[in-house]
Amino acid sequence: SVPTSFTRVFGYQKIEINATSSAAAGKNFGGGGPACVLALSETDDGAFYVNGTTSFEAINCSVYSNSNAAESLRAVGDPTVSAKSFCTVGDYDINGNFLPLPTAGCSAVPDPFAHLPAPASDECDGTEKATVVKKGEYTLSPGTYCGGLELMAQADATLEPGIYVVKGGPLIFRSGSATVAHGVVFYVTGTKAGVSVDGGADLDLIAPATGIYKGMAMMQDAAANPYTISEIQGGGAVKLSGALYFPTQSLQIGGNGNLGQNADAWAIVAHKVQLKGNGTVRIEVKFEDKGLPQMAITPVSSSPRLMN
Repeated sequence: SVPTSFTRVFGYQKIEINATSSAAAGKNFGGGGPACVLALSETDDGAFYVNGTTSFEAINCSVYSNSNAAESLRAVGDPTVSAKSFCTVGDYDINGNFLPLPTAGCSAVPDPFAHLPAPASDECDGTEKATVVKKGEYTLSPGTYCGGLELMAQADATLEPGIYVVKGGPLIFRSGSATVAHGVVFYVTGTKAGVSVDGGADLDLIAPATGIYKGMAMMQDAAANPYTISEIQGGGAVKLSGALYFPTQSLQIGGNGNLGQNADAWAIVAHKVQLKGNGTVRIEVKFEDKGLPQMAITPVSSSPRLMN
């Protein structure tokens, strides 16, 4: 109630003044460390899904799910799962051994790679057959592989550094193949876009250390063949250094072998992340040790702030 001056002559001795203010709470990321696994789906049950007797270990990094579903994080069977933390926007339904238990009600983590543009590539008319690398020793060069790229059993391939755009067909590493790809990023786009690493395939993949795609090992065009599955099976000598990015596909990791035992610098950002089988999956984020930029996502909590 404020005394008036000029309006007194009209009989208004006082006037009521009202003010409101509001504050917003800081974001809740569950107190976890950098994310080496991020499921981007906002609505799906099982955005992060573990099935079977899989052993999953995230060393000094966390698993995040952006899904607000009742079973955003789901585990069935008898898996053994550990990470620095598990954080989900929605809720969780888990069996097996989880250490620690997930935190529900977390804030969503923005897609850290959404800003990356599509690399330049050659035109494909859609009638090209896949490049098939058969038995023998080969050296492949960066460029556009129309119709897909497939490395068959007993193919021994060395890939020169650069960007490999696989357009209009899948990228496949068959069991028994051996591929060394240092300084390489694979970008899959067009119809049938996806990646398949069969159990028993040997793959030594290190992402580029410089350039616009530094730290990226595999990337999917978000508009290409969405809501399907790309997969990596254990059992071979699969060594990954870099980020695996499948913004609109599920990345399924399974099989009966080990994956990541020799890889200490990889991370996953995918629409959904599925771990199946009875193998062992290990993720660590020592990117600097490999000469790569830090690809793990570090959510930053904010302090309470005045809104108005």
